[in-house]
Amino acid sequence: WMIRLGLFFYDHLGRWAPGFGRHESTLPFSRSVRLARDGYGMGLKAGFQRGFAYYDCWVDDARLVVQNAVSAARHGARIATRTRVVSARRSGDGWAVSLESIKTKEKQQVTARALVNAAGPGAGALAGFAGLTLPVGPRKRYVYVLDCPGADETLHKAPLTVDPLGCYFRPEGRHFICGLSPEESEEPEARDFDVDYSWFEDRIWPMLAARIGPSGRGGW
Repeated sequence: WMIRLGLFFYDHLGRWAPGFGRHESTLPFSRSVRLARDGYGMGLKAGFQRGFAYYDCWVDDARLVVQNAVSAARHGARIATRTRVVSARRSGDGWAVSLESIKTKEKQQVTARALVNAAGPGAGALAGFAGLTLPVGPRKRYVYVLDCPGADETLHKAPLTVDPLGCYFRPEGRHFICGLSPEESEEPEARDFDVDYSWFEDRIWPMLAARIGPSGRGGW
């Protein structure tokens, strides 16, 4: 029932947002499926018979950021790369923002009628400059790229597959990618960029081995 409830929100939140109204989507709603009959069990063990199919999209997020910046520049925006916000404070009816070049340490002041906090995982820290509390911070996640020379065509055609315990995998070209989000008590240090391979060996691999059929397990 938890999966059904989660998919219900997933289906509807993307089609309706407070203040923006309802909009059409070309993606179908999620549904219950028979894995073998409906073609969603490719690469999985035969013992798994039922599941849920939902529809999603992914993009090259780094390229999307670049395209947004290029588009903004074409519309008159000034793009300040390698520049960080040092402080932000109210000034009359607008904002006064102090900026610093990461490379040259040169500082500058800019003013604006409105300030948009689009700092992603740094949004909480940026809000703090303005005296606001925003419960947003960085989270570290591991996404592993796997080579599976023994995988047959069936496994390479598998859709994005998510285990009820949170582990996922999907084909990525001739490779596969997989991951698992930790529990709150297991959150790794967000500013440590080292990869913890034991997270894959101890947590992800046992889940994959329990789900993936013999066409894929031999060469992960």
